[in-house]
Amino acid sequence: MGEGRREGEMEIAQAASPDATTIDVRAYEDQLRKAEHERLTKDISGLTKKAYQEDWKDFEQFCEARGYTALPASVDALKEYCVDRAKKLAKSTLNRRVSAISRKHKEQPNILNPVRDSTFRLLLSGIRRGNRTPQVQKKALLVADLVEILGQIDTDTPQGLRDRALLLIGFAGALRRSELVALDRDDIQIRQEGIVITIRHSKMDQESRGQEVAIPRGRRPSTCPVSNLE
Repeated sequence: MGEGRREGEMEIAQAASPDATTIDVRAYEDQLRKAEHERLTKDISGLTKKAYQEDWKDFEQFCEARGYTALPASVDALKEYCVDRAKKLAKSTLNRRVSAISRKHKEQPNILNPVRDSTFRLLLSGIRRGNRTPQVQKKALLVADLVEILGQIDTDTPQGLRDRALLLIGFAGALRRSELVALDRDDIQIRQEGIVITIRHSKMDQESRGQEVAIPRGRRPSTCPVSNLE
């Protein structure tokens, strides 16, 4: 694996080197396309990957019903699809559909990506301006809601104790569900004043740089996230 990568880098360097007597432009472009393909096929978050798969499936079904080819797709097919779906999809969902279609084309070398077409971009811009439907936001969990939920958990069982601690930690640290369930014991440092949680990967941290979240102890043991975790 390492040798293959080094050979690829050497080929790019040789193709682009100003010291070379001749520059093989086609070989250089091929190497760049391969590098882009490898980057695009790297793992993305599980939820995003699943959503993209569903988005692409919807586009395939649309093309099949209208007599279009999905891959590679024509600009006309993409335009018709977006005009049709804009009537019933939220702006954010339509944007994700377009991203999924674009990514699918980028993953295939040597085919044109219809999303990059200037006339399509103009159409999409018009659709976005015309679609004034507000995006539906998830309702925030309030303290009163949390207290009510905690009151329904059976703390006489290990599962109940676990669920109570998870809810309190997630609420106090403003953690996403994916961040919460991905935690390991090594990611949590218990200190006198509270705990420090290391988030190794999140939706907003696709490069896995990591971040630390500090959660102090609460005044009431029954709702203190640290006490419940301990």
